Amino acid sequence: MTVLQNNSFPGKVPSEIHRLFRLRVLFLSNNSFQGTVPTNLTHCSELRELNLVDNKLEDKILEELGSLSKLRALGLANNNLTGRIPASLGNLSSLTLLSAGDNNLEGSIHEELGRTTIERIRVGINRLTSTIPSYIYNLSNMRDIELGANQLEEVLVWILVLPLLILVS
Repeated sequence: MTVLQNNSFPGKVPSEIHRLFRLRVLFLSNNSFQGTVPTNLTHCSELRELNLVDNKLEDKILEELGSLSKLRALGLANNNLTGRIPASLGNLSSLTLLSAGDNNLEGSIHEELGRTTIERIRVGINRLTSTIPSYIYNLSNMRDIELGANQLEEVLVWILVLPLLILVS
């Protein structure tokens, strides 16, 4: 486990991080990291939790993160990320948390996420559009969702269908 959160580390996330190939948990939240998430982070194939919340990361969410087959929690909120939520995240069958709110993400929430064991989706304060994907109606594990401050349709109907829902934003 590597916990380096709540510092003021500047610059880029070190590309040498891929050398920690047995790393299971990486918390780099609440720092001042800029630039992109290093692609070679995917060499950390044992990674279960990745928390990069509250930095200044830019560019898009890497498609390559979908190759981290053991990843359960992905925290990318409060950055400057753009583009779409990658469909490749649907490859993460153990994913229970996707936190990517307060960025500049656009497009839709992919159907592929329905292949995961997702319990918490936090994607509020973005520029997401379209309707709520139909697979969400069948997610029995869904406990927590934040969709506010987007341009999504059918939110009220969706809330009424999920009896286990705890938080709606």
